Amino acid sequence: CVENPVDLVFIIDSSSSIFPNEYVRQLEFLETIAGALDVGHLQNQSRVGVISFSDEPRLEFTLNQYTERSELLSAIRRINYLSGGTNTAAAIQLALETMFNEESGAREEAQDIIIVITDGESFSESATKASAQKARELGIFVLAIGVGVNVNVRELNLITGNPEHVYQVLKFEDLRDITETLINKTCTETFITTSLPAVQKDLPHNESSTFESCDEKPADVLFLLDSSSSIHRNDFKKQLNFVKTIVSAFDIGPEKTTVGVSTFSDDFRLVFNLNDFTTKEDILGAVDNVPYLRGGTDTGFALKNIREYGFRLARSNVAHILIVVTDGLSRDPSDTLLQASLLKEIGINIFAIGVGPFIDKKELISMASSPTEDLNFVFDVSTYDALKSVENLLAKRTCQIAAKQMDSYGTTFKKEFQFKFQQLVFDILKIIQIDISN
Repeated sequence: CVENPVDLVFIIDSSSSIFPNEYVRQLEFLETIAGALDVGHLQNQSRVGVISFSDEPRLEFTLNQYTERSELLSAIRRINYLSGGTNTAAAIQLALETMFNEESGAREEAQDIIIVITDGESFSESATKASAQKARELGIFVLAIGVGVNVNVRELNLITGNPEHVYQVLKFEDLRDITETLINKTCTETFITTSLPAVQKDLPHNESSTFESCDEKPADVLFLLDSSSSIHRNDFKKQLNFVKTIVSAFDIGPEKTTVGVSTFSDDFRLVFNLNDFTTKEDILGAVDNVPYLRGGTDTGFALKNIREYGFRLARSNVAHILIVVTDGLSRDPSDTLLQASLLKEIGINIFAIGVGPFIDKKELISMASSPTEDLNFVFDVSTYDALKSVENLLAKRTCQIAAKQMDSYGTTFKKEFQFKFQQLVFDILKIIQIDISN
Protein backbone atom coordinates (compact mmCIF):
# COMPACT_ATOMS: atom_id res chain seq x y z
CA CYS A 1 0.00 0.00 0.00
CA VAL A 2 2.45 2.62 -1.12
CA GLU A 3 -0.07 5.23 -2.29
CA ASN A 4 -2.93 4.39 0.08
CA PRO A 5 -1.93 4.20 3.77
CA VAL A 6 -4.00 1.95 6.04
CA ASP A 7 -4.41 1.49 9.78
CA LEU A 8 -4.85 -2.28 9.86
CA VAL A 9 -5.85 -4.25 12.96
CA PHE A 10 -5.77 -8.06 12.93
CA ILE A 11 -8.14 -9.80 15.35
CA ILE A 12 -6.96 -13.41 15.57
CA ASP A 13 -8.58 -16.46 17.11
CA SER A 14 -6.46 -18.08 19.84
CA SER A 15 -9.07 -20.48 21.22
CA SER A 16 -8.63 -24.15 22.17
CA SER A 17 -10.07 -25.42 18.90
CA ILE A 18 -6.89 -24.24 17.16
CA PHE A 19 -3.83 -26.48 17.55
CA PRO A 20 -0.50 -24.74 18.26
CA ASN A 21 0.93 -25.63 14.83
CA GLU A 22 -2.20 -24.14 13.21
CA TYR A 23 -1.73 -21.01 15.29
CA VAL A 24 1.77 -20.68 13.86
CA ARG A 25 0.30 -20.87 10.33
CA GLN A 26 -2.06 -18.02 11.30
CA LEU A 27 0.85 -15.87 12.48
CA GLU A 28 2.76 -16.60 9.27
CA PHE A 29 -0.27 -15.36 7.34
CA LEU A 30 -0.21 -12.12 9.35
CA GLU A 31 3.49 -11.73 8.61
CA THR A 32 2.90 -12.08 4.88
CA ILE A 33 0.10 -9.50 4.80
CA ALA A 34 1.97 -7.05 7.05
CA GLY A 35 5.15 -7.57 5.03
CA ALA A 36 3.36 -6.41 1.87
CA LEU A 37 2.50 -3.05 3.42
CA ASP A 38 4.65 0.05 3.33
CA VAL A 39 4.93 0.15 7.12
CA GLY A 40 6.38 3.19 8.82
CA HIS A 41 5.87 6.19 11.08
CA LEU A 42 5.20 8.67 8.26
CA GLN A 43 1.64 9.86 7.56
CA ASN A 44 1.62 8.31 4.08
CA GLN A 45 2.75 4.90 5.38
CA SER A 46 0.71 2.04 6.86
CA ARG A 47 0.49 0.82 10.44
CA VAL A 48 -0.49 -2.54 11.95
CA GLY A 49 -1.91 -3.58 15.31
CA VAL A 50 -2.92 -7.02 16.63
CA ILE A 51 -5.52 -8.30 19.10
CA SER A 52 -5.77 -12.00 19.96
CA PHE A 53 -8.76 -13.56 21.68
CA SER A 54 -10.13 -16.67 23.36
CA ASP A 55 -12.39 -16.31 26.44
CA GLU A 56 -11.11 -12.75 26.68
CA PRO A 57 -9.33 -10.51 24.19
CA ARG A 58 -5.72 -9.42 24.59
CA LEU A 59 -4.13 -6.32 23.10
CA GLU A 60 -0.86 -7.58 21.62
CA PHE A 61 0.35 -4.23 20.27
CA THR A 62 -1.10 -0.95 19.01
CA LEU A 63 -0.79 0.67 15.59
CA ASN A 64 2.13 2.89 16.55
CA GLN A 65 4.06 0.40 18.68
CA TYR A 66 6.08 -1.07 15.79
CA THR A 67 6.63 1.23 12.81
CA GLU A 68 9.67 -0.57 11.38
CA ARG A 69 8.78 -3.58 9.22
CA SER A 70 11.43 -5.88 10.74
CA GLU A 71 10.31 -5.05 14.29
CA LEU A 72 6.66 -5.53 13.35
CA LEU A 73 7.24 -8.98 11.80
CA SER A 74 9.30 -10.04 14.80
CA ALA A 75 6.53 -8.89 17.16
CA ILE A 76 3.97 -10.95 15.23
CA ARG A 77 6.12 -14.08 15.55
CA ARG A 78 6.30 -13.56 19.34
CA ILE A 79 2.51 -13.53 19.89
CA ASN A 80 1.64 -16.25 22.41
CA TYR A 81 -1.12 -18.84 22.09
CA LEU A 82 -3.93 -18.34 24.64
CA SER A 83 -6.34 -21.32 24.52
CA GLY A 84 -9.95 -21.06 25.72
CA GLY A 85 -13.32 -20.06 24.19
CA THR A 86 -14.27 -17.76 21.30
CA ASN A 87 -15.29 -14.29 22.51
CA THR A 88 -15.24 -12.50 19.14
CA ALA A 89 -17.51 -9.66 20.25
CA ALA A 90 -15.20 -8.65 23.08
CA ALA A 91 -12.21 -8.66 20.72
CA ILE A 92 -13.90 -6.32 18.23
CA GLN A 93 -15.03 -4.08 21.09
CA LEU A 94 -11.48 -3.93 22.44
CA ALA A 95 -10.27 -2.85 19.00
CA LEU A 96 -12.80 -0.01 18.96
CA GLU A 97 -11.82 1.11 22.46
CA THR A 98 -8.04 0.90 22.14
CA MET A 99 -6.90 0.95 18.52
CA PHE A 100 -8.61 3.58 16.41
CA ASN A 101 -7.58 6.72 18.23
CA GLU A 102 -4.72 9.20 17.94
CA GLU A 103 -2.96 7.90 21.06
CA SER A 104 -2.66 4.43 19.53
CA GLY A 105 -1.47 5.78 16.20
CA ALA A 106 -4.67 5.90 14.12
CA ARG A 107 -4.85 8.71 11.57
CA GLU A 108 -7.74 10.51 9.95
CA GLU A 109 -6.25 10.30 6.45
CA ALA A 110 -5.62 6.52 6.61
CA GLN A 111 -8.26 3.88 5.92
CA ASP A 112 -9.20 1.95 9.08
CA ILE A 113 -9.40 -1.82 8.48
CA ILE A 114 -10.15 -4.80 10.71
CA ILE A 115 -9.40 -8.37 9.58
CA VAL A 116 -11.05 -10.99 11.82
CA ILE A 117 -9.74 -14.58 11.61
CA THR A 118 -11.66 -17.36 13.37
CA ASP A 119 -12.28 -21.09 13.11
CA GLY A 120 -15.56 -21.41 14.95
CA GLU A 121 -18.68 -19.85 16.40
CA SER A 122 -18.50 -16.99 18.88
CA PHE A 123 -20.03 -16.99 22.37
CA SER A 124 -22.81 -14.66 21.18
CA GLU A 125 -23.74 -14.05 17.55
CA SER A 126 -25.90 -11.05 18.47
CA ALA A 127 -23.12 -9.40 20.51
CA THR A 128 -20.60 -10.05 17.73
CA LYS A 129 -22.97 -8.57 15.15
CA ALA A 130 -23.53 -5.47 17.33
CA SER A 131 -19.79 -4.85 17.85
CA ALA A 132 -19.01 -5.33 14.16
CA GLN A 133 -21.88 -3.10 13.08
CA LYS A 134 -20.62 -0.36 15.38
CA ALA A 135 -17.18 -0.70 13.77
CA ARG A 136 -18.63 -0.33 10.28
CA GLU A 137 -20.72 2.66 11.34
CA LEU A 138 -17.50 4.31 12.50
CA GLY A 139 -16.14 3.90 8.98
CA ILE A 140 -13.96 0.86 9.62
CA PHE A 141 -13.73 -1.56 6.71
CA VAL A 142 -14.21 -5.09 8.10
CA LEU A 143 -13.03 -8.32 6.48
CA ALA A 144 -13.61 -11.78 7.97
CA ILE A 145 -11.79 -15.05 7.32
CA GLY A 146 -13.34 -18.35 8.37
CA VAL A 147 -11.10 -21.42 8.72
CA GLY A 148 -12.38 -25.01 8.77
CA VAL A 149 -15.76 -26.72 8.50
CA ASN A 150 -17.15 -25.54 11.85
CA VAL A 151 -17.10 -21.83 11.12
CA ASN A 152 -20.44 -19.97 11.26
CA VAL A 153 -20.73 -18.41 7.79
CA ARG A 154 -23.86 -16.48 8.74
CA GLU A 155 -21.95 -14.85 11.57
CA LEU A 156 -19.07 -13.96 9.24
CA ASN A 157 -21.55 -12.22 6.92
CA LEU A 158 -22.97 -10.31 9.88
CA ILE A 159 -19.46 -9.25 10.91
CA THR A 160 -18.61 -7.75 7.52
CA GLY A 161 -22.09 -6.63 6.45
CA ASN A 162 -21.23 -7.88 2.95
CA PRO A 163 -20.69 -11.52 1.83
CA GLU A 164 -18.07 -10.31 -0.66
CA HIS A 165 -15.86 -9.34 2.26
CA VAL A 166 -15.92 -12.88 3.71
CA TYR A 167 -13.25 -15.49 2.89
CA GLN A 168 -13.24 -19.19 3.74
CA VAL A 169 -10.47 -21.80 3.73
CA LEU A 170 -10.51 -25.41 4.91
CA LYS A 171 -7.23 -25.38 6.85
CA PHE A 172 -4.93 -22.75 8.38
CA GLU A 173 -2.20 -23.72 5.94
CA ASP A 174 -4.63 -22.76 3.13
CA LEU A 175 -4.52 -19.14 4.29
CA ARG A 176 -1.54 -18.71 1.99
CA ASP A 177 -3.90 -19.32 -0.97
CA ILE A 178 -5.80 -16.10 -0.26
CA THR A 179 -2.76 -13.99 0.68
CA GLU A 180 -2.53 -12.16 -2.65
CA THR A 181 -6.29 -11.54 -2.69
CA LEU A 182 -6.22 -10.09 0.81
CA ILE A 183 -3.26 -7.85 0.02
CA ASN A 184 -5.05 -6.49 -3.06
CA LYS A 185 -8.23 -6.02 -1.07
CA THR A 186 -6.41 -4.19 1.69
CA CYS A 187 -4.25 -2.02 -0.56
CA THR A 188 -6.55 -1.27 -3.49
CA GLU A 189 -10.18 -2.30 -3.44
CA THR A 190 -10.91 -0.72 -0.09
CA PHE A 191 -10.39 2.65 -1.71
CA ILE A 192 -12.63 2.13 -4.74
CA THR A 193 -15.36 -0.29 -3.72
CA THR A 194 -18.80 1.27 -3.47
CA SER A 195 -19.67 -0.93 -0.54
CA LEU A 196 -16.94 0.54 1.61
CA PRO A 197 -18.38 2.48 4.55
CA ALA A 198 -15.49 4.94 4.57
CA VAL A 199 -16.02 8.11 6.56
CA GLN A 200 -16.19 11.11 4.22
CA LYS A 201 -17.34 14.62 4.95
CA ASP A 202 -20.72 15.67 3.56
CA LEU A 203 -20.63 18.14 0.72
CA PRO A 204 -21.64 21.58 1.97
CA HIS A 205 -25.05 22.78 0.82
CA ASN A 206 -23.77 25.65 -1.26
CA GLU A 207 -22.57 26.43 -4.75
CA SER A 208 -18.99 25.49 -3.92
CA SER A 209 -20.05 21.86 -3.74
CA THR A 210 -20.98 21.81 -7.43
CA PHE A 211 -18.71 19.55 -9.46
CA GLU A 212 -17.07 21.19 -12.42
CA SER A 213 -18.65 18.59 -14.72
CA CYS A 214 -22.12 19.57 -13.42
CA ASP A 215 -21.88 23.21 -14.45
CA GLU A 216 -24.36 23.89 -17.23
CA LYS A 217 -24.99 20.16 -17.73
CA PRO A 218 -28.78 19.83 -17.36
CA ALA A 219 -30.58 16.66 -16.28
CA ASP A 220 -33.93 15.51 -14.92
CA VAL A 221 -33.15 13.56 -11.73
CA LEU A 222 -35.76 11.61 -9.79
CA PHE A 223 -35.10 9.91 -6.44
CA LEU A 224 -37.06 6.78 -5.45
CA LEU A 225 -36.61 6.19 -1.70
CA ASP A 226 -37.49 3.07 0.27
CA SER A 227 -39.88 4.03 3.08
CA SER A 228 -40.80 0.52 4.25
CA SER A 229 -41.06 -0.66 7.85
CA SER A 230 -37.61 -2.30 7.77
CA ILE A 231 -36.12 1.19 7.80
CA HIS A 232 -36.06 2.95 11.15
CA ARG A 233 -37.21 6.53 11.20
CA ASN A 234 -33.72 7.86 11.99
CA ASP A 235 -32.31 5.84 9.07
CA PHE A 236 -34.97 7.35 6.80
CA LYS A 237 -33.73 10.75 7.92
CA LYS A 238 -30.17 9.74 6.94
CA GLN A 239 -31.54 8.77 3.55
CA LEU A 240 -33.02 12.26 3.16
CA ASN A 241 -29.70 13.85 4.16
CA PHE A 242 -28.06 11.72 1.48
CA VAL A 243 -30.48 13.14 -1.11
CA LYS A 244 -29.74 16.68 0.04
CA THR A 245 -26.00 16.18 -0.37
CA ILE A 246 -26.45 14.84 -3.90
CA VAL A 247 -28.79 17.73 -4.80
CA SER A 248 -26.21 20.19 -3.48
CA ALA A 249 -23.80 19.03 -6.18
CA PHE A 250 -26.22 19.93 -8.99
CA ASP A 251 -26.60 23.16 -10.93
CA ILE A 252 -30.32 23.64 -10.20
CA GLY A 253 -32.72 25.67 -12.35
CA PRO A 254 -35.57 25.44 -14.90
CA GLU A 255 -33.07 25.31 -17.78
CA LYS A 256 -30.47 23.37 -15.79
CA THR A 257 -31.03 20.34 -13.52
CA THR A 258 -34.47 19.60 -12.10
CA VAL A 259 -35.14 17.22 -9.20
CA GLY A 260 -38.12 15.18 -8.05
CA VAL A 261 -38.55 12.88 -5.07
CA SER A 262 -40.80 9.85 -4.65
CA THR A 263 -41.13 7.22 -1.91
CA PHE A 264 -42.46 3.68 -1.77
CA SER A 265 -43.47 0.89 0.57
CA ASP A 266 -46.66 -1.05 -0.23
CA ASP A 267 -47.78 2.15 -1.90
CA PHE A 268 -46.10 4.76 -4.09
CA ARG A 269 -46.02 8.50 -3.51
CA LEU A 270 -44.69 11.15 -5.87
CA VAL A 271 -43.77 13.66 -3.16
CA PHE A 272 -42.79 16.45 -5.53
CA ASN A 273 -42.35 16.57 -9.28
CA LEU A 274 -39.44 17.59 -11.47
CA ASN A 275 -40.71 21.12 -12.03
CA ASP A 276 -42.30 21.81 -8.63
CA PHE A 277 -39.19 23.59 -7.27
CA THR A 278 -36.72 25.56 -9.34
CA THR A 279 -34.14 26.64 -6.74
CA LYS A 280 -31.72 24.56 -4.72
CA GLU A 281 -32.92 26.07 -1.45
CA ASP A 282 -36.56 25.14 -2.15
CA ILE A 283 -35.64 21.57 -3.07
CA LEU A 284 -33.53 21.09 0.07
CA GLY A 285 -36.39 22.42 2.18
CA ALA A 286 -38.88 20.11 0.45
CA VAL A 287 -36.63 17.07 1.03
CA ASP A 288 -36.66 17.80 4.77
CA ASN A 289 -40.46 17.43 4.72
CA VAL A 290 -40.66 14.10 2.85
CA PRO A 291 -42.98 11.86 4.93
CA TYR A 292 -42.08 8.41 6.24
CA LEU A 293 -44.61 5.79 5.02
CA ARG A 294 -43.90 2.34 6.56
CA GLY A 295 -45.14 -0.92 5.03
CA GLY A 296 -43.73 -3.54 2.65
CA THR A 297 -41.25 -3.25 -0.22
CA ASP A 298 -43.16 -3.23 -3.51
CA THR A 299 -40.33 -1.98 -5.69
CA GLY A 300 -41.94 -3.19 -8.91
CA PHE A 301 -45.12 -1.19 -8.31
CA ALA A 302 -43.02 1.88 -7.54
CA LEU A 303 -40.99 1.55 -10.75
CA LYS A 304 -44.21 1.15 -12.75
CA ASN A 305 -45.49 4.43 -11.32
CA ILE A 306 -42.16 6.12 -12.06
CA ARG A 307 -42.50 5.04 -15.68
CA GLU A 308 -46.11 6.24 -15.95
CA TYR A 309 -45.92 9.45 -13.93
CA GLY A 310 -42.40 10.26 -12.73
CA PHE A 311 -40.90 11.52 -15.99
CA ARG A 312 -44.11 12.85 -17.54
CA LEU A 313 -42.83 16.43 -17.20
CA ALA A 314 -39.26 15.58 -18.17
CA ARG A 315 -37.53 17.44 -20.98
CA SER A 316 -36.74 15.58 -24.18
CA ASN A 317 -33.26 17.01 -24.67
CA VAL A 318 -31.63 16.18 -21.30
CA ALA A 319 -30.57 13.05 -19.43
CA HIS A 320 -33.30 11.26 -17.45
CA ILE A 321 -31.85 9.74 -14.27
CA LEU A 322 -33.52 7.62 -11.59
CA ILE A 323 -31.74 6.99 -8.27
CA VAL A 324 -33.27 4.09 -6.31
CA VAL A 325 -32.37 3.52 -2.64
CA THR A 326 -33.59 0.34 -0.89
CA ASP A 327 -32.62 -1.88 2.04
CA GLY A 328 -34.22 -5.19 1.16
CA LEU A 329 -35.44 -7.69 -1.41
CA SER A 330 -38.50 -6.52 -3.31
CA ARG A 331 -41.88 -8.19 -2.85
CA ASP A 332 -41.93 -9.50 -6.43
CA PRO A 333 -38.40 -9.63 -7.90
CA SER A 334 -39.63 -10.66 -11.36
CA ASP A 335 -41.97 -7.65 -11.58
CA THR A 336 -39.19 -5.38 -10.30
CA LEU A 337 -36.86 -6.50 -13.07
CA LEU A 338 -39.63 -6.20 -15.68
CA GLN A 339 -40.49 -2.63 -14.66
CA ALA A 340 -36.81 -1.65 -14.50
CA SER A 341 -36.31 -3.07 -17.98
CA LEU A 342 -39.25 -1.05 -19.34
CA LEU A 343 -37.77 2.12 -17.81
CA LYS A 344 -34.39 1.47 -19.39
CA GLU A 345 -36.06 0.86 -22.76
CA ILE A 346 -37.41 4.42 -22.76
CA GLY A 347 -33.99 5.87 -21.97
CA ILE A 348 -34.04 6.19 -18.18
CA ASN A 349 -30.60 5.80 -16.56
CA ILE A 350 -31.04 3.87 -13.29
CA PHE A 351 -28.69 3.94 -10.32
CA ALA A 352 -29.46 1.23 -7.72
CA ILE A 353 -28.22 1.68 -4.15
CA GLY A 354 -28.56 -1.20 -1.70
CA VAL A 355 -28.22 -0.63 2.04
CA GLY A 356 -27.54 -3.30 4.66
CA PRO A 357 -26.88 -7.06 4.77
CA PHE A 358 -30.25 -8.20 3.39
CA ILE A 359 -29.90 -6.76 -0.08
CA ASP A 360 -30.10 -9.09 -3.07
CA LYS A 361 -27.12 -7.88 -5.08
CA LYS A 362 -28.25 -9.75 -8.20
CA GLU A 363 -31.53 -7.84 -8.09
CA LEU A 364 -29.64 -4.55 -7.70
CA ILE A 365 -27.44 -5.30 -10.70
CA SER A 366 -30.44 -6.32 -12.83
CA MET A 367 -32.41 -3.24 -11.79
CA ALA A 368 -29.60 -0.81 -12.58
CA SER A 369 -28.45 0.35 -15.99
CA SER A 370 -25.71 -1.72 -17.59
CA PRO A 371 -22.19 -0.60 -16.65
CA THR A 372 -20.01 1.14 -19.20
CA GLU A 373 -16.24 1.47 -19.43
CA ASP A 374 -16.25 4.48 -17.09
CA LEU A 375 -19.58 4.17 -15.27
CA ASN A 376 -20.98 1.70 -12.76
CA PHE A 377 -24.61 2.11 -11.74
CA VAL A 378 -24.70 -0.13 -8.63
CA PHE A 379 -23.75 0.89 -5.09
CA ASP A 380 -23.81 -1.43 -2.08
CA VAL A 381 -23.26 0.00 1.40
CA SER A 382 -23.45 -1.66 4.80
CA THR A 383 -25.49 0.94 6.72
CA TYR A 384 -27.37 4.19 6.16
CA ASP A 385 -24.47 6.00 7.81
CA ALA A 386 -22.26 4.53 5.10
CA LEU A 387 -24.26 6.32 2.39
CA LYS A 388 -21.85 9.18 3.08
CA SER A 389 -19.11 7.15 1.41
CA VAL A 390 -20.82 7.20 -1.99
CA GLU A 391 -22.34 10.72 -2.00
CA ASN A 392 -19.53 12.39 -3.93
CA LEU A 393 -19.07 9.50 -6.34
CA LEU A 394 -22.79 9.22 -7.14
CA ALA A 395 -23.08 12.96 -7.70
CA LYS A 396 -20.08 12.85 -10.03
CA ARG A 397 -21.48 9.91 -12.00
CA THR A 398 -24.85 11.62 -12.33
CA CYS A 399 -23.10 14.67 -13.76
CA GLN A 400 -21.12 12.46 -16.15
CA ILE A 401 -24.36 11.09 -17.60
CA ALA A 402 -25.74 14.61 -17.96
CA ALA A 403 -22.59 15.69 -19.80
CA LYS A 404 -22.66 12.66 -22.10
CA GLN A 405 -26.33 13.19 -22.90
CA MET A 406 -25.66 16.84 -23.71
CA ASP A 407 -22.83 15.90 -26.08
CA SER A 408 -24.98 13.21 -27.66
CA TYR A 409 -27.91 15.57 -28.08
CA GLY A 410 -25.66 18.20 -29.64
CA THR A 411 -24.34 15.71 -32.19
CA THR A 412 -27.82 14.40 -32.97
CA PHE A 413 -29.23 17.92 -33.27
CA LYS A 414 -26.41 18.90 -35.64
CA LYS A 415 -27.04 15.87 -37.85
CA GLU A 416 -30.79 16.47 -37.88
CA PHE A 417 -30.24 20.16 -38.70
CA GLN A 418 -27.87 19.28 -41.54
CA PHE A 419 -30.35 16.75 -42.94
CA LYS A 420 -33.28 19.18 -42.69
CA PHE A 421 -31.22 21.99 -44.23
CA GLN A 422 -30.21 19.74 -47.11
CA GLN A 423 -33.83 18.70 -47.56
CA LEU A 424 -34.89 22.38 -47.56
CA VAL A 425 -32.28 23.25 -50.20
CA PHE A 426 -33.42 20.29 -52.29
CA ASP A 427 -37.07 21.39 -52.03
CA ILE A 428 -36.19 24.99 -52.96
CA LEU A 429 -34.20 23.82 -55.97
CA LYS A 430 -37.06 21.59 -56.97
CA ILE A 431 -39.52 24.50 -56.75
CA ILE A 432 -37.15 26.75 -58.74
CA GLN A 433 -36.78 24.06 -61.41
CA ILE A 434 -40.55 23.72 -61.69
CA ASP A 435 -40.95 27.49 -61.98
CA ILE A 436 -38.30 27.67 -64.71
CA SER A 437 -39.91 24.87 -66.69
CA ASN A 438 -43.25 26.62 -66.50
